[in-house]
Amino acid sequence: MPLQTRHVFIVLLAFALLAEVSSKREISPWTLLGGLYAGAAVCSFLGARLYALVGADSIGPALLPVASAYFAYVVLAALIRSRRLIERMAKREGMTGQGAGSAGMPKACERLSARYALSAREAEVLTYLAGGHGSPYIAEKLFISENTVRTHMRNMYRKMGISSKEELILRLEEER
Repeated sequence: MPLQTRHVFIVLLAFALLAEVSSKREISPWTLLGGLYAGAAVCSFLGARLYALVGADSIGPALLPVASAYFAYVVLAALIRSRRLIERMAKREGMTGQGAGSAGMPKACERLSARYALSAREAEVLTYLAGGHGSPYIAEKLFISENTVRTHMRNMYRKMGISSKEELILRLEEER
């Protein structure tokens, strides 16, 4: 693969990572793009200084492996950081989809699940509903369709003798 083709591939990969990170809204796309541009400018400056110090003959063969190793480091660091972020979010949510401000809801969900003999999946859906999440979010988190989420909700409502999400929240608040 010619050097120019590799360069294009690396640039495309960097922009794909930029799109992925900004789509997750961890960092605004403009901040991320500005950081990447500033990083590229610093690297170019340092590379020019290194080139001036070492000379043209000795830097050429070492440049591609060093640049490739640095790029691999940046990609791996980003992947590790995103994995840690996901793990922290999972811990914070208690692996149940609980958001902030829902103190006491997991216990209330457990008690309601036991009292009304909800299935394990219905109990999971109940916990997400108690956290204020809607059907699309629950479907994504549980890897099921929105129709399946609504079916679980209908079954829960039937077992609990209620007919709306508002009544469900009232039951949960009473149980808390």
